[in-house]
Amino acid sequence: MSSAEYGFFSRLLHRVALGSPAVLRATMQMEQNKWRKQPFDGQTAAPVFVSGLARSGSTLLLNRLTATGVFSTSTYRHMPFVLAPNMWSGATKSQQRQSDAVERAHGDGMTHSFDSEEAFEEVFWRAISDPKTTTKSAATLPWNAKIKAEDLAQFRLFMTSVIKAGSAPRYLSKNNNNITRIPTLLKSSKTAQIVIPFRNPVDFAGSTLSQHKRFLAGHADNPFDAKYMAWLGHHEFGPYFKPAGAPGVEPTDTVTPDYLCRYWSAVYTALLDVDSDRVHFFDYDAFCAAPKARLRALGKALSLDPAPSPPDGVHAPKEYDKSGISAEALDAAMKLHLTLQSRAI
Repeated sequence: MSSAEYGFFSRLLHRVALGSPAVLRATMQMEQNKWRKQPFDGQTAAPVFVSGLARSGSTLLLNRLTATGVFSTSTYRHMPFVLAPNMWSGATKSQQRQSDAVERAHGDGMTHSFDSEEAFEEVFWRAISDPKTTTKSAATLPWNAKIKAEDLAQFRLFMTSVIKAGSAPRYLSKNNNNITRIPTLLKSSKTAQIVIPFRNPVDFAGSTLSQHKRFLAGHADNPFDAKYMAWLGHHEFGPYFKPAGAPGVEPTDTVTPDYLCRYWSAVYTALLDVDSDRVHFFDYDAFCAAPKARLRALGKALSLDPAPSPPDGVHAPKEYDKSGISAEALDAAMKLHLTLQSRAI
């Protein structure tokens, strides 16, 4: 949600709650004290993590999986104290507002309301991370950083908090930054599964660049919105753009189609190297062509019965011009795309 949907005092509360790692950790500790003596039930929680590069259908997957009624996930009701969803929901229960669904800032037809599921899990990782890796000046997002055992234990408590605040037994998150920590997520639970959506690299580059320009323009006169995105760990585009630091990825001051195509190749090359039958690649373009069949395959992979149902009016993804991409980068990306398609569920 943008600042237009928040009043002055609400924005101030968000600044205090999300802008200070100390406040984040304090509220998280207060919440987690409730579950600290309860062992994490990984078999029941059976976490599913949706994570891929932006503009590849991850939000759509989050929505369709949540609609099954099987999963609990973070929602706008948990804002701004997203690390203490039960404590905050209880304190504000009598004052909670209702709202109609409105289109999100991306201008892509996806809508949200106060009850919508959203990508807030990254706030946890920001709370426990070295501040040097989460500031605007950090060049890239750390790739496969070592996570201490106590931090992993805290993450299990966070998942428990989200499940307790929800109404379903399994944990679900959509967090595109999770591509940088796939091994950690697999360690979080023996039942954890990862869904990695991808799309044609040319269309990824075109769509991401379009959003980058949109958010740069929108945030130029609205610093709160820019900070809000950074607090939530959304670095996919805009003034706080920060690429995932997969091997071969270089930071840049100028985002171009060629850079984004090379970035796509580096990230998905690294993700293909993950050796686990709990990692599932999901072809967004194939989904658009045959939504029921692709979601049926996803449901089988995630042990969902019945399978997720597609939304109404699925349409073909927009195609973008490849003229800004060098022949070398395009050739490498399209070969990799064929490999991903062969691996997709």
